[in-house]
Amino acid sequence: MKTQQSGVNIDPRQISLSETSRTAEHSLPAEQSGLDTQSVTDLQTERDNPVPTRTGAKPNFDHSATSQRAEDLVDRLVDAEILDQPCKDGRYVDFPNESHVQTGRSRKDPISGSWTIFAPGRARRPDQFKSHRPKPDASMDCPFCHGNENLTPASVWSAKLSEDEEAVPQSSDWTVRVVPNLFPAIKPEGNAELKPTAADDEAESRLSPFAQSLFVEEIASGGHEVIIEAARHTRSLSELNLAEIALAFSAYAARMRHWRQQPGIQFISLFKNVGRDAGASLQHSHSQLIASNHLPHSVREVNNRMRSHFDRYGRCLQCDVLQAELERKERIVHQSDSLVAYCPHASRFPYLIRITSKMHVGCFEDLSVSMNEEVARLVLRSVRWLEAIIPGVAYNMMLHTGPAGDQHDNETHHWSLELAPRIGRLAGYELSSGGMINTVYPEAAADEFRHQARRSDPRHALR
Repeated sequence: MKTQQSGVNIDPRQISLSETSRTAEHSLPAEQSGLDTQSVTDLQTERDNPVPTRTGAKPNFDHSATSQRAEDLVDRLVDAEILDQPCKDGRYVDFPNESHVQTGRSRKDPISGSWTIFAPGRARRPDQFKSHRPKPDASMDCPFCHGNENLTPASVWSAKLSEDEEAVPQSSDWTVRVVPNLFPAIKPEGNAELKPTAADDEAESRLSPFAQSLFVEEIASGGHEVIIEAARHTRSLSELNLAEIALAFSAYAARMRHWRQQPGIQFISLFKNVGRDAGASLQHSHSQLIASNHLPHSVREVNNRMRSHFDRYGRCLQCDVLQAELERKERIVHQSDSLVAYCPHASRFPYLIRITSKMHVGCFEDLSVSMNEEVARLVLRSVRWLEAIIPGVAYNMMLHTGPAGDQHDNETHHWSLELAPRIGRLAGYELSSGGMINTVYPEAAADEFRHQARRSDPRHALR
């Protein structure tokens, strides 16, 4: 139902409590709403005394309970068709979980240059295909569990935490283990079966030079590894302890350094898929590393933007973005003397959180041991905050480091790590345009992260 004002259609669910001077067109009789008279009266009473919203809540307020109660109230008011009537003081009930920023904004990411449309109302659209798949039990044949090493290739890196939580390298009794991927996307020698045959060459020779120039092909070579982050069966980083996750991050850095030294490597991608919706095929907590002789177009574009910014201003683009975020404050989730976690201005996914260093460091693998451990600790806390907000959520972790080879540029690049929950789907618009539609403004997401941080450890949470 929509109200009419000056010829403009207004959805009352998107009107803030702060907006006043609205005029109701009518009062709906109880018999038309499908509720009895007392129920309508109760709803109107509850509407006239609306629950607080997140933006006005006090630090100790139970946000989750308030949000659910507010959402239930709006649903009932919509069903009863009385939501378009103003409260006694002229205010409208706030739409729950709605950012103070208007729906329909499009934001540009200063680093990638990509645009994201923000449409929080789309989160309420019906989903006939929604399903709740039960979590499968841990398999006795999990190839990543301790004792099943024969199910994977031989390790290229491993370490064991001793009783005093010191790492013992290349231990057969391991805590973290790195192995070549059994089903690699890229091989060190390239995919021999994809190399052109004599028949391919003959077919190619029949094409005109112009036609040949349209179909560019090259051999993809490099490496594809799996970092197994625990010997016991775990599903998410949140199940690791501080020593375990610090050792896993140490493995990330070690393997990145290894591949950076290999001839021909231009790009190193380290990522983690947790849950089916994030692309995981195995439960056991693990990350993957792909080192390639090819620099992806999108990464090249980011590099060009960073170089252009540096040439113009003499400063790192990521450093400038971070400084602006710290000045604005509302999207900051956590900061220490060394690190910042924030929800980017043009987040491509709901509840996306980015972690990076205050000090300019081009490559993640160049961080000191102590800084690496601090990053691991903050990632662990961030994943736990995320899973408290959305229990059982699937997510991707992406570690962005500086390019390798002749593209290496510590001066303009600045490492970062992103946690991207997968609570929506890529559909026609995203696939056809390359743009994204996000149903949660980063300001609202950061507020929820800060709330969880206060609940988990009030001593270290931003106010």
